[in-house]
Amino acid sequence: MKKSLKGALLSGLILPGIGQLWLKHYLRGIALIAAVSACLALVVMKALRQAVTMLEKIEAEGGAVDIVAILSSASHSSALSDGFMSASTGILLCWIVGIVDAYLIGRKKDLAEQSKDTKHEDP
Repeated sequence: MKKSLKGALLSGLILPGIGQLWLKHYLRGIALIAAVSACLALVVMKALRQAVTMLEKIEAEGGAVDIVAILSSASHSSALSDGFMSASTGILLCWIVGIVDAYLIGRKKDLAEQSKDTKHEDP
């Protein structure tokens, strides 16, 4: 399998930055992994904050668990707040950048190997 395809698949299917690490571009790989991790942490924090707010509201109303009230509260909450959307967009952008960057790095390595192999064949 070509390095360009393998690097893109690693970054696309596992985690952005893994393809760069496999292609020995460590700084780029670590930067992408850190960016995705920060965005994921932000999404988790927003979701937990929303869940705690919903639980506090249920507790304030007497603690009775009513699925209709929970669904209503969830639909009226700020699930699609600016922070959540920004973090989700950041994850998506990191994923796209990771795939494209890993493919381009791998493509350069594939071309370098082809060039090297061609020079060795022509005496």
